[in-house]
Amino acid sequence: MVCGKSRDKKEKRTMRVHDARHQCILLEKCLSLVHQAVKASS
Repeated sequence: MVCGKSRDKKEKRTMRVHDARHQCILLEKCLSLVHQAVKASS
């Protein structure tokens, strides 16, 4: 029982890390797009 619980918790944690990494990548893409737009307009 305890093993199953700890494994579930670990999976949830890895999912959270994965989500955070995904958001980070999206943020970097957005920033680069904004940077390109600013470069183009100036």
